[in-house]
Amino acid sequence: MSSVSHRELSAEERFKQRNLSWPARRRIIARVLFVVLSLIAVAVLAFAFWVHTVE
Repeated sequence: MSSVSHRELSAEERFKQRNLSWPARRRIIARVLFVVLSLIAVAVLAFAFWVHTVE
């Protein structure tokens, strides 16, 4: 139970830090989303090209 309360406390501290650095966090989230969506798009295009060449 002590570890659970410690996790809640650290989560609360993280939430405060997120509120303090929200613009920076939003930029990081935007970059991560851009990279993830780009990788997904490349994977989909590669899969479509592979299916096209197999058929």
